[in-house]
Amino acid sequence: QAIYALPEFHQHFRRLRHLSVLYLNYNYVSDELLTTLGEACGGTLTDLNIKVHYMDPHFQRIWGMSWHFLRSACAKLQVAFIFERVLLYPDVKQCLLPDMPLSSLELTCNNDYVVHRDW
Repeated sequence: QAIYALPEFHQHFRRLRHLSVLYLNYNYVSDELLTTLGEACGGTLTDLNIKVHYMDPHFQRIWGMSWHFLRSACAKLQVAFIFERVLLYPDVKQCLLPDMPLSSLELTCNNDYVVHRDW
């Protein structure tokens, strides 16, 4: 089972009441996590940094309403996305939603350029 779907994972984040900065890989992010962060860290979470790597599992989809809830709960929140070797526009587009408070976007690819069609 994917970590973002485990109840224990979300229970752990419910206890982090004063979290202000969080770094995660995209495969940890889910609608439930965004809701949990909004409920537990509303008013304190200011920076959410998400790295998307082409080798990471990416089966989950995040809804705009989850980002809207988190943005409403954390008024000072800034989201940074780093895409590493994710080279196809549809793959980037599925992660970036209008409701997220995106403040920084980085698209990187190193010299061993390979397009992975299954991402």
